[in-house]
Amino acid sequence: MLVLALLLSLLQPASPRDDAPVLLLTISPGELAWERFGHNALVVDGVAYDWGRFDFGNSTGEVAAFVGRFIQGDMEYGFGAADAELLTDFYVNELGREVTVTALALTPAQKNALRSLLTAEPATYQYDYFTDNCSTKLRDLLDQSTDGALAEGMTERTSTYRTEVDRHTEGSWWLWPALAAGMGTRCDEPITAWEQSFIPGELDRHLDQITIDGRPIVTWRRMVGTPTVLAAATPPNRLPLMGLIGVIGAVTLVATSRWVIGRFLTGCTFAFFGLGGCIVLYLWLFTGHDHAGPNASGLLLAPVSLLLGIAMPMRRPTLKQVLAGGVLLCIMGGLAFMVIAGQHAWPVAAAAVPPQLAGLWIATRTPPPKTLNTTDDHDPSQDEGSDRNTRPRTR
Repeated sequence: MLVLALLLSLLQPASPRDDAPVLLLTISPGELAWERFGHNALVVDGVAYDWGRFDFGNSTGEVAAFVGRFIQGDMEYGFGAADAELLTDFYVNELGREVTVTALALTPAQKNALRSLLTAEPATYQYDYFTDNCSTKLRDLLDQSTDGALAEGMTERTSTYRTEVDRHTEGSWWLWPALAAGMGTRCDEPITAWEQSFIPGELDRHLDQITIDGRPIVTWRRMVGTPTVLAAATPPNRLPLMGLIGVIGAVTLVATSRWVIGRFLTGCTFAFFGLGGCIVLYLWLFTGHDHAGPNASGLLLAPVSLLLGIAMPMRRPTLKQVLAGGVLLCIMGGLAFMVIAGQHAWPVAAAAVPPQLAGLWIATRTPPPKTLNTTDDHDPSQDEGSDRNTRPRTR
């Protein structure tokens, strides 16, 4: 608490003429999906400025409208200011997050330029997950106020967008699969330290390499609080686990294919992957999510599988064979596209392809199981002279 009190004293409002440093607040990741990558704010004269503010709304209709705009990639987020001391105390004491306070040695002229830029900043902007988020907006203003010092010092190629997503979603059983399937080939292109700074923690780290007139821009750094979620140092290798899930799914479908429940599971499997494929293709082709396409996952998840899942209970072998051919073409096309484009969607393929191939075998090679009410077209009891008709009845 003493450390927090000392740091908060540095955040007290000061006169614009004071020589107090500009402070960068970097908030550690949290548990919720929108907290997974952290947050940051810029403190000037005791006021914390931050981007990436949003509001779900208060009614069901407002929440639905927000989600609809988010899916379409039409995300209007906000910029605002708050008391730096209260903001830091909120994250540390109420949310239990770690806050890193980094002092930046800007010249008086650069601080004045930064003040002017912050004053002119619009209250809302079009959010983009990778290129226009809380961290990139802050980075851009710092770069403008220092005459391009940040861009000049962050040219080294360091990572990819997919790598950063993989690192920051470790331990999330649903967020990583959703993002992994939704990220297209652009997320596998090498990115520079400048682009990697869409992660608040990475921006703070890369500032250590920046100098202004031969002087390091970072003068000191202090941490307060305890991080609740830590990003992995390197992206975990999820391929073996996803492959195991895919194989177990395939074996389960084949092993239960003789029973009604097995064919029900097969239909549900096709419907699940097919619906996922439709969503991925929709994000790629019909939304403003620039990094959602081109995307091999849209083919690996085979949208045609949705139709085959619907057709599974039907006694329409020709229809099933046609749809099965469509599913197989999608899978082959997705694998080829992934290899040619260099997209790292192998974990998605490992989980999705084996169950679908097993389902294709079931849909095209085994007849629907008979139920208790199923009867043959030919009834021997109606045959003339049959034993059943001539056998004497007994009590």
